[in-house]
Amino acid sequence: AIAVILFKRVGDEVSAPALNLFKNTIAVVAIALVLPFAGTEIVPDRPFREWALLAASGVVGIAIADTLFFLALARIGAGLLAIVDAFYSPSVLLFSHALIGERVGTQVFVGGALVVSAIAVGSADPPPQGRTRRDLAVGVTYGALAVILMAIGIVAVKNLLETMPVLWAAEVRLVFAGLGLLPLLFVRSIRRDTAKLLRPGG
Repeated sequence: AIAVILFKRVGDEVSAPALNLFKNTIAVVAIALVLPFAGTEIVPDRPFREWALLAASGVVGIAIADTLFFLALARIGAGLLAIVDAFYSPSVLLFSHALIGERVGTQVFVGGALVVSAIAVGSADPPPQGRTRRDLAVGVTYGALAVILMAIGIVAVKNLLETMPVLWAAEVRLVFAGLGLLPLLFVRSIRRDTAKLLRPGG
């Protein structure tokens, strides 16, 4: 919750892709510094399929999903986004059933319906100051898509996480998420915002 509020403050001044690139860069460096103390190899010998799954999970569940999350945060604020974020758990359960065959009970569908109802009720409130109804609708859509993609990204590697160090898996996902965002640096405004974030005192 604290992180989301801080991201909201920064996100009012820089673009969502730049904020995501900054977050991923800091996270990659921080985890890299911790890995040796955790007794984890930096580049362990894992099958290509596992690398590919982690890479795809990072691009979908971090690069794309977190960018959409920051876009939603800028449009609808932390309060309403917290309601939209509640859609994450039902999404994980549903995709666990669809992608890896886990059984899903009726309660999941009931819970999902309640979450959707909560989002609808929350969206019925007047939009935040300086925002329109369209901003609200677009923000909620971005938030819902972000949560769904986060769920897909996690479920896709759920079985892998049972066989490998979680810190290492997180590092690989973050690295590929960062690589997936690099082409956006060709956009001048995103490049400027990213440099501003990465430069101390910028």
